[in-house]
Amino acid sequence: MITIKHFFIASIIIITTALSPQVWADGRATIISDGSEATIEFSQNQMLRMDSPDGEGYMLLRDSKLYTVINQGGSMMVFDMAAAMSMMGDQAQSDSFWDNEIAEIKSFEATGTQETVAGIKGDVFEMVALHTDGETVTTEVVVTENQAVAELTQAMYAMAEVLIEAVNEAPPAAFNEMKSLVIDRGLGVLRQGDDFSVSAIDAKAPSAARFELPAKPMELPSMGNFGGN
Repeated sequence: MITIKHFFIASIIIITTALSPQVWADGRATIISDGSEATIEFSQNQMLRMDSPDGEGYMLLRDSKLYTVINQGGSMMVFDMAAAMSMMGDQAQSDSFWDNEIAEIKSFEATGTQETVAGIKGDVFEMVALHTDGETVTTEVVVTENQAVAELTQAMYAMAEVLIEAVNEAPPAAFNEMKSLVIDRGLGVLRQGDDFSVSAIDAKAPSAARFELPAKPMELPSMGNFGGN
């Protein structure tokens, strides 16, 4: 599975885009990615919030738009990043979203064993993937039919679609392959190797206030204004 770190790049360089119609449920999950813990909340109204591990901000998907919310000394700043991408132009495309990531899934096979993660039983698969640096890596992926986990994975994938659109790149084959192997089968990911795992999840509806913008979106200054120009 392409991990949560691939889905949620720690950057404010993201963009507004229309999402394909999807049906989500309500839920809240705590995930661990590369040793850091983060909270994800999602709503049947196609809204998603992911708080940064340091508690200094979060990303919010609502009304088919992506916002970055930053806590600057107790003052909440909100950015609708479509305009930011437009102003930054080619500079926003300088870093590839997919550098050193999974390029192709060679195989995804059930091992016949099961594992319990966050109190939920899942089936263990062995994934063999080719990375963009040419290395072939074998990883265990634990998947489940649990509805809350499946909804979390679907919401993560929807956010990933927005992030991919932001950098104006076509994703590698692996992105759509994993959709076919996991999401289209009604499955969700509980764990991928040591990189990602769900530590807690429930299907309770988050408060609607969690998806409200705390302030009016701000405009970023023109790139030409930096450096005193």
